[in-house]
Amino acid sequence: MAARGNAVFIVDATSCTQVYPEFTSPAGSNASIVSISVSLNGQHVALFTESGVLWMGSSDLILKRSKYCEHVSGMRSRPKQIVWCGNEAVAISLENNLFLVDRRGKTLHFMQESQFYIIPEIDSIRIVSNSLHEIIQKVPKVSR
Repeated sequence: MAARGNAVFIVDATSCTQVYPEFTSPAGSNASIVSISVSLNGQHVALFTESGVLWMGSSDLILKRSKYCEHVSGMRSRPKQIVWCGNEAVAISLENNLFLVDRRGKTLHFMQESQFYIIPEIDSIRIVSNSLHEIIQKVPKVSR
């Protein structure tokens, strides 16, 4: 998967398909896609635009009903990282800030004391810096 402008190209061994994800917010409609993240199971994709809009949906972008949500973040700088936290949320790192956005568009914000790196796992993410190593994971239903 690759992006150029507001188009996404889905490439396999025999073909290349160009699709235009459907943005409903005015900020996302004509903005260029600057980051793409595919979930570890390959079923979900997150697109981040230059205007700060996060689009989350099925990796089968050809289907018209593939969008889960669209989140207008207000961020004007390009995130350092965008990774999936399991299959339910996307983690965005920007300077010393970590944002988690779930598939319904709800957001959590965490401030870190220093620069960090996000490592995606099957059901969580790891936050690693010079001084910390944390795991963020959705609480399983059996534990609630």
